[in-house]
Amino acid sequence: MINKEQQAVFELKLFLPYRFKCSGNRCSEKFTLPATEEQLEQVRKSIGAEQLEQCRPIILSSVNPCLVDYLPQMYELKELNAFAHALVVQDMISSEEKMEKLLAALEAEIPDDMGAALEIAERLEQYEILPDSVQSPKDYAAYVLERENIHVDEKISPFVDYESFGYYHTKKEGAVQTSRGLILRKDCPMESLPDELSEVRLFSPLKAKLYRDSGWVDFSDKPEEILPYELCEYEDAIMEQIAKEWLDSEGERGLAAYLQNQLLNRKVASMVPAVEVWQGELWGVLEVKSYGPLSPNMLKAVMNEWRGQESDGWGEGFEQRPIKLDEGELYVSFWNSSDHFFIITEEQLKSACTQGMPMQMGGM
Repeated sequence: MINKEQQAVFELKLFLPYRFKCSGNRCSEKFTLPATEEQLEQVRKSIGAEQLEQCRPIILSSVNPCLVDYLPQMYELKELNAFAHALVVQDMISSEEKMEKLLAALEAEIPDDMGAALEIAERLEQYEILPDSVQSPKDYAAYVLERENIHVDEKISPFVDYESFGYYHTKKEGAVQTSRGLILRKDCPMESLPDELSEVRLFSPLKAKLYRDSGWVDFSDKPEEILPYELCEYEDAIMEQIAKEWLDSEGERGLAAYLQNQLLNRKVASMVPAVEVWQGELWGVLEVKSYGPLSPNMLKAVMNEWRGQESDGWGEGFEQRPIKLDEGELYVSFWNSSDHFFIITEEQLKSACTQGMPMQMGGM
């Protein structure tokens, strides 16, 4: 029989950046969590790191395929290990009911880090997923009446505003609709997301090349690099091409429709690419709207998502489609592999430019 302590919740692969690497050691190491302090120490020695905090995770998977998508994207190894330990101790891995409740609670609470996620796991008994039949304020009204053993006389029932009654109790009791069902917390109401949208705009440098019309059937096979200040001339044409990339399936959410992490997916309302001129240069922009301001951890997670879209997702497709101009075909890249690529908030960019400070390279 397998002891609880031997059950694996996560499989993790750590990578040690080459600047920390010792000769003779591997640059990456796979292991499972939860792990003992002795096991983590063995991982540290195997990978040749002075501290495990020097490593960064490159692969994280779980015995429950959904679980990783419900975790905060910013975490420390010790916190993740403590979370995995809590799941084993409380038998959440072997209980489908407990796991469903945990996923719903994480999505509803949107914990900012693994410490907050651990608190949710340790207090899981305080959460309750309501029956599938409860889908609307009117359904919630019926649920409350049955729970409180309140009977409404048939003669009075047609005049009762069940919709308002259910909506009031949904807000009062902090019930939250998640992709796993409607969930509430017994010891205190959960905070609902604000209706008002907050906005943050992310800027990154563009690269472009122009294949000029040679006057023959084909365009020139020697592209001309178009610098950011020259790109300003083509702002409207680039924006038109961005609009063509928008898919009906994305709706008003834009690239937020592709968010796999359920915490980000609930918090972020939309992610829309654009371009904008600033101080005589054309910049790539991502306009992010969210339900309430993004925490620093959430902002970093959104930046990571945008970096992936720029390099391997939306941006990869965009840079391969020509923008037709009178003088030829323009190809615009939102990402490049040079050391001069970075992603920065509008506030940071414009503050740095105003104060004459150098840009922060390599992302955040």
